[in-house]
Amino acid sequence: MGDSLYMITEGRTFVPGQIPGSFAGEEYVVFKASRKDPKFLTSPVIRRLPQSRPITNTARVTVEASLDPDDMDVMDVNCSVVLKGASKGVLGALIFPEDYYAALEKFLGIPEGKGYKSKSDPENIAEVKTKMAEAIAGAYLDTKLRKTGSFDITSIGCTPDSPNTEFAFTAEAEGLVSQAGNNLLVNIGKLIGNQVTLTESQRTREIEAILPYPSNDRVQILFTVPEGFAVSSESLEAINTQLNNNAGNFAARAVAKSDNPSVIDLTVMSSLRNPVYSAEQWPEVVTLLDALSKFNGASLLLTPVK
Repeated sequence: MGDSLYMITEGRTFVPGQIPGSFAGEEYVVFKASRKDPKFLTSPVIRRLPQSRPITNTARVTVEASLDPDDMDVMDVNCSVVLKGASKGVLGALIFPEDYYAALEKFLGIPEGKGYKSKSDPENIAEVKTKMAEAIAGAYLDTKLRKTGSFDITSIGCTPDSPNTEFAFTAEAEGLVSQAGNNLLVNIGKLIGNQVTLTESQRTREIEAILPYPSNDRVQILFTVPEGFAVSSESLEAINTQLNNNAGNFAARAVAKSDNPSVIDLTVMSSLRNPVYSAEQWPEVVTLLDALSKFNGASLLLTPVK
């Protein structure tokens, strides 16, 4: 009795009673009589869970990036992520039971050592967490990683006092910088993560498309231009894009910070408004997915300062 608990694999990042994205908009049945009541089988009432909106399912990613002064082929990356609503589910299956129960017990005021007793090998957990950090960093940075540094989950998102999933990591990325004479070409678009590239057969549909949930994502990239270089204004202007249709929107904007021109502030925003799109609406979704995929190839041209 009391608040309903919707618990699935991704449920460790949800507050009890919060509806994970895979349940939103689905029908459910309420029985107004107990199982022993003769009216039990005739009492069910069909209802529908509320559908979420894009603004309730947000991903906010901040990436601070700079080239290693001792090796310009390497990019030092510091990434922080805040997930709200159904977006939290992407991390749910990667949360260890030990960490999940520790967060619940802290919220409930259960003394340490009085709650969940883990039977897992601590060394094995540490090893798996290291691999998990590498996998997450690889997913958020679409490039080869020479090294993954720190990885810290500051909020699982499973308690009322801390409902958002928040984590941060550092990494050293390779394969993002190429040389063109004395110039450097920085593939900054990879820092929004690997985007879907549709195959030819996926570009048209005969039936409706069902997405996990309406989404609203924003990635802010703060790239520090290395000393002795300047960013080509043409390459900055080429990044600026805006697209809006009935399916959602996509926008990218890049400017040098007014208080520190050596830092390029690049923001990418995307949103899909609905969880279901008809075959007739699908081409507009394709347009948005193409824009995101194309942005993976976006680059900044750095020229030597004379």
